[in-house]
Amino acid sequence: MSPPVPSPATRPGPRRAVGGPLMSDIRRIQTVLESNGLPLSRRDLLRLAGASGVSLAGLALWAGADPVPAAAQPGGTMRINMATDIQQLDPHLVTAWNDYCPWESVFSSLTALDRDFQPVPDLATSWTQPDPKTYVFALRKGVLFHNGREMKAADVKFSYERIQGLGGKSKWYTLLLDMDKVDVLDDYRVRVALKQPSAPFLANLAFAMVVAKENVEKIGVEPIGTGPFRFIERVPNSHLLVRKWEKFYVPGQPKVDEIRWVPTVEPSTRVANLKTNTVDIISEVPFESLADLRATPGIAIQEPKASSAYAVILIKHAPPLDNKKLRQALAMLVDREALHRVVYYGVGTTEQGCNPFPVGHWAHADVNCPKYDPDAAKKLLAEAGHPNGIELEWKVIGTRPDTIKVAEVSKETFRKGGVTLKLVQLEFATWVQQVYRDKQFQLGQTIFLREADPDGLVVSALFTGGQNNPGGYSTKDMDTLLTQGRGELSLEKRKAIYRKIAEIVADDVPFIRLQPQPFLWASTAKVGGFYVNSQSRPFVALREMTLGK
Repeated sequence: MSPPVPSPATRPGPRRAVGGPLMSDIRRIQTVLESNGLPLSRRDLLRLAGASGVSLAGLALWAGADPVPAAAQPGGTMRINMATDIQQLDPHLVTAWNDYCPWESVFSSLTALDRDFQPVPDLATSWTQPDPKTYVFALRKGVLFHNGREMKAADVKFSYERIQGLGGKSKWYTLLLDMDKVDVLDDYRVRVALKQPSAPFLANLAFAMVVAKENVEKIGVEPIGTGPFRFIERVPNSHLLVRKWEKFYVPGQPKVDEIRWVPTVEPSTRVANLKTNTVDIISEVPFESLADLRATPGIAIQEPKASSAYAVILIKHAPPLDNKKLRQALAMLVDREALHRVVYYGVGTTEQGCNPFPVGHWAHADVNCPKYDPDAAKKLLAEAGHPNGIELEWKVIGTRPDTIKVAEVSKETFRKGGVTLKLVQLEFATWVQQVYRDKQFQLGQTIFLREADPDGLVVSALFTGGQNNPGGYSTKDMDTLLTQGRGELSLEKRKAIYRKIAEIVADDVPFIRLQPQPFLWASTAKVGGFYVNSQSRPFVALREMTLGK
């Protein structure tokens, strides 16, 4: 969770954030603890050091004596089994969750998010904030794109303006809504002017990858970035191969020579691949296999600290679903307890209901969510003009067992309330094309990822033209609230704004939230230094992970 940026009244002059020895010490200690099965957050380490009277520098000396286990020295090819094939190599056009992880190995941005989801310097070495609406970033010198050209401030300006120009085609467009103007001060300084103060801005920049202008025409086929790995090849439905960038700007990183991303749709096959050491890491551990893997010696489960994502039913806001009472009826036909039991095998929780903000998040507040009630739904259907019921089409990702199960369970619970669902199973790429790009659907299920700031949880799904808003939901009140939520720096005032947003979601039903859907990873004993952040993505860990012989 991201605390709000201090208000101008409490901010002690221009802010400066700098990476350096402290961050290196913390990272070194965390790596050793992780390799011995004792993961601690940055905050935990700081508390531990303070309570014990031991300095971080002293702990780092201990950690530095054996930075990685003897069985996990640098080098080798890390084999990662993903649940679906890579769909998009352009980091500004990425849609699918599975695509995020590979492009984080090829590209980088001004900021990165640590394991606590806090922004830290990356391509930027530091930044100052002369006033609440202005940031000045100092860039690393000598950073090279994978074609050998040095990355400079003009590349940052080009990348941000490209995202803005893509509009709703880019998921990151809504994360840069507050950006007004980007000025190049010199080769290594860039100034960003905002339309209003923006609490989530620094965290949002972690998703705005810097690209090379000369590569844009081929970026979807042969991407060039500044990340720790350079693109080698992609063979559709076979693999994506990236190789260590020897001139990466962080000394000693990455640790492995290559990452081979391999798609395997069938969950049981991914599990078998891990158990037989055919692969080193798998994503999206199937819920039904979780207990078995936990009991298997030499297998480590990587679980995010907080709910990493949540499953939702998308709704097309066009006739007949532009009728609010019909949408409210559908919300009453979702049996979350049945889904929790049948689809998710008891993993996660149904406590959150329809609220888009997770339980325990500072933006979460109790709101009146619709309960499963087929009889009440029938009455609303009649009021919506469908006394004899209605048939609706639900487009399903046919290559994902969990989404198939959600649709099948919902088909039965919807039937009890007078709604007949016609399930249409599509291959993943076709589903993305029809639902997200062509917007030709009535109902469909997807996953919304948790972002560093509560704004990121909702803005792309509720703001007019947002990339996660294929249903076309659009109201002036919601757009205004979302803009106010980003611009307000007072935590209490932000809480009030997000409570209003949650109340509108509960009543207006722009989409139907199901439950948190943890994206779990699993790795073999040969893997060291691997972890996932609160969005269940490896992110910085891709640079730091090691592979035993």
